[in-house]
Amino acid sequence: MKSVSAKKLFLAWLCAISPSCELHAIKTTSQDDPCPGMYYSKSCSVYPGKLVVMVTVGDDFLDFFENWYLSAAPHLDCQSVQLLAIAEDEAGDAGLRKLREQRGWDFDIRTSSSVLDRDPALLQASWDYEDHEYLVWMARRPAYIDRLMQSGCSVLFNDIDAAWKGDAFAELQKYKGGAADLQGYDDNGYGFCGGFIYFNPTDFTKEVVKAWADLLTQPGRNQHKFNLALKDAEEKHNGTHDVHVLPRDKFVGGYTDDTADAVFVHANWRVGAESKRKYLQAQAVWKLGS
Repeated sequence: MKSVSAKKLFLAWLCAISPSCELHAIKTTSQDDPCPGMYYSKSCSVYPGKLVVMVTVGDDFLDFFENWYLSAAPHLDCQSVQLLAIAEDEAGDAGLRKLREQRGWDFDIRTSSSVLDRDPALLQASWDYEDHEYLVWMARRPAYIDRLMQSGCSVLFNDIDAAWKGDAFAELQKYKGGAADLQGYDDNGYGFCGGFIYFNPTDFTKEVVKAWADLLTQPGRNQHKFNLALKDAEEKHNGTHDVHVLPRDKFVGGYTDDTADAVFVHANWRVGAESKRKYLQAQAVWKLGS
C-alpha cells in the first residue's frame, strides 16, 4: 500500500474526533487508484483513509486464503482498500507471513491476541461443546469487527472458503453507493450469511455487533446469533436503520451449483475442508492445484 502523507493523517484524525464526520465515497483520483465510487467511513484511525476488508485465517485453511486472495485481488488493488488477515493460531500467522513474502502480496497481518488485547477471555474460552476450537474462532469474529468499527472503520468481512467471480464492491455500490448501515446476503432462507457482510460504523451496526459478540460468550452457532442480534436491533430501531439484502443470484452459497451469474461463491454448506475444496473446484473458482 502507498504511504499516507502527513496532511492525510491529520485529516483522518480530524475526521475521527469530529461527530459530524460523514461517510465519503472512494473516488478515482488517478490511474493508480482504480476504485469505484464506494461509500465508506473516512474516520478509520487504524488504517487512515481506508475501507477494511477483513478475513480470518487458521493454519488448516491457508490454501483457502491463498485461493480467495487470487480471486479477489484484482478488486483489492486500490489505494482506498486495506486487506487485514487475522491469524487465528501461531501456525496460521507463520504461514501468512511466509505466503506474503513468497508471493509478494500486500496485506496486513495481525494475531488474535494483538486485536483482542482488551478482551483476553475470548482467547481462552473453555466451552464444553463439539468443534470447540472452530466455535471459539467464530466467536472472535464480532469482537474483531467491533474493534475496527469502534476505531471508525467500515468493514467488509469475508469468509475464505469462498471466491470472487466478479467485483463484489460493484454489487455493494448498487444500493445507495454502499452507504447502507449493513449489507449481506440471504443464506437460502436461514437469515443473513455470516460469511459476507459489509458494515458501515453507524450506531445501529455497532449495536448489532456488540450484541452479537455478547451472545457468543455462550456456546452457539455464529450465524444464528448474528441474526438474533440483527432482529433485536431492527425491532428496537423500528425502521430508522438501513439494512440491504444482496441479490441471491450474485451471492451464492454451497446449497446450489447454480453459480453462473454469481460474483461471490461460498462453500458454506459443505462440511470439511475437502468437501469445500471440491465444491469450489466444481464451480471453476479453485485457482490452486488439486
